[in-house]
Amino acid sequence: METAAGEVLPPGFPFQVPAGAEPGQAFTSWSGDATGADNPLVVTMDKSKTITANFTNRPRLDIPDCFGLLGGGGFRLLLEGEIGTGYSIEKSFDLREWTVVATITNALGVLQVDTPTVSGANQQFYRAVPATPTNSP
Repeated sequence: METAAGEVLPPGFPFQVPAGAEPGQAFTSWSGDATGADNPLVVTMDKSKTITANFTNRPRLDIPDCFGLLGGGGFRLLLEGEIGTGYSIEKSFDLREWTVVATITNALGVLQVDTPTVSGANQQFYRAVPATPTNSP
């Protein structure tokens, strides 16, 4: 067997497969010809295998039809993310400084978020960030 790095391993030789998550995401489990959540995964190649690393879902903000414009000049956004996860909806005018405009828990899979108008703003940027859990005393 040959690894991605070009190493040739003898049949039956165990090797490690790491799962690397993107920033803000987390590895959850393996599926296919492997199960569990050990990371890295130790694999012994004794036959052809298909192994998939599973990660948390990245939240996504969309603007619905009609560009999401509201009557008062604000925007309507749709948040799609993991059910039961809390999110902070943040706004920026320069992509450097972010301000929280809403904190919500996704109970349905897709949530509607209406944002107020800001006069004199040439551009506005929005993002959804999984909220950091707080520890209660």
